[in-house]
Amino acid sequence: KIVNKSARHIEKKPEGCNVVFIAGVSKDIEDEHIHELFKDCGKITEIRWIFDRNTGEFKQCGCVEFEDEESVDHAVAKAGMIVLGRPIR
Repeated sequence: KIVNKSARHIEKKPEGCNVVFIAGVSKDIEDEHIHELFKDCGKITEIRWIFDRNTGEFKQCGCVEFEDEESVDHAVAKAGMIVLGRPIR
């Protein structure tokens, strides 16, 4: 279930930015959850999860790359949405 707990104001982003950093995600997150969350934002071209280089442990964050800059604005507006019981930052 995805719930918007607190919409955030979109700050000015660098020109050409088509990637959002997401943090605070559940250890059980899958790419499908991100596609569902951002399905109305625009086309996702890549999802990169971040792992500790020494331990291989999932850092519960990652980067979502979109096809265009406008999609980033829509994605950032979803900050605070609950996915798998955790608010996405």
